[in-house]
Amino acid sequence: MKRTRKSGTSTRDWLTAARIEKLRDELRGELAQLQRRLQEWPSEALVACQSRSMSADDSQAELCDRMDVQCTQILAALDRVRDGTYGRCACCTEPIPYSRLQVVPETSTCVTCGGLELPLASARR
Repeated sequence: MKRTRKSGTSTRDWLTAARIEKLRDELRGELAQLQRRLQEWPSEALVACQSRSMSADDSQAELCDRMDVQCTQILAALDRVRDGTYGRCACCTEPIPYSRLQVVPETSTCVTCGGLELPLASARR
């Protein structure tokens, strides 16, 4: 696979085939974990409800909605990997820097188009 690079990014930010494979594996792992959690979500929602003064129904619905959205985003990212469009911004079609994909592997937009600035502390790993 050809290396793609947005102007102004360093060579260490190139998205290579090996890096795509690594991110794909991470996405699959996150999806499996979310699917397991969705099966157990009522008990998790109860814990969330107890720690935040929300009704059980509100807490369960909120947790389920967030997990469902994340599953949808991960499945869409895996589709982009399969289609060969993973790592390209859905808006401007420029390459998404590898450093952004490491933090948010399911993203479909670059920082500019997504309007999101990711502080270093927000890294999930």
